[in-house]
Amino acid sequence: MMKTISFRFNGFKPILLLTVTLALVLLFNITTAYACSCAPPGTPQESLQDSTAVFSGQVIRIDTPAAVGGIISTADPLKVTFQVIEIWKGPLGNPLIVQTARDSVSCGYNFLIGQEYLVYAYGSESDLQTNICTRTTPLTNAAGDLQAIGSGSVPPPFENGSSPSSINWLLVISILFLVLALAAFMIVLLYRPRGTHSSA
Repeated sequence: MMKTISFRFNGFKPILLLTVTLALVLLFNITTAYACSCAPPGTPQESLQDSTAVFSGQVIRIDTPAAVGGIISTADPLKVTFQVIEIWKGPLGNPLIVQTARDSVSCGYNFLIGQEYLVYAYGSESDLQTNICTRTTPLTNAAGDLQAIGSGSVPPPFENGSSPSSINWLLVISILFLVLALAAFMIVLLYRPRGTHSSA
């Protein structure tokens, strides 16, 4: 006589629910995570011709956009400020600001503060952009490009927005003024006439 085997699913419900949840999460991640895809860049000369700006410079600042509604996107634009070393094409500003996506998943270039780069930028002169699909590279790796595109032009003097010397003079004048005011106050306290006391 054949025995009928019955399964009790009550104990398996939590495991089944967990399995289905994990499967959905994995499926969601697979369908929504897209890696950057781009064609290889052209030769240095072609990239120079096709770019809005080509320059070498040192990264002095990276501005990260604030999260909108607590949400951070890999495509959020970072503003990277360069102190320009040499210019081959584009605006003659110094510094220059170039935007790139926050993450390489969205083709963003991972710039590091203090490092020097050869930058190929596109877009308008007032809104320069670059990414990992261009020939942008650390300056130490750009010997072949530099040889191919030749010498650039010297950029204008670096403008930091405020002159350090003027700030120092303002600080010196402020301190001097405070010292003189304190000295005058002490002189008044020490040499003011004392009141006389009369006896009845």
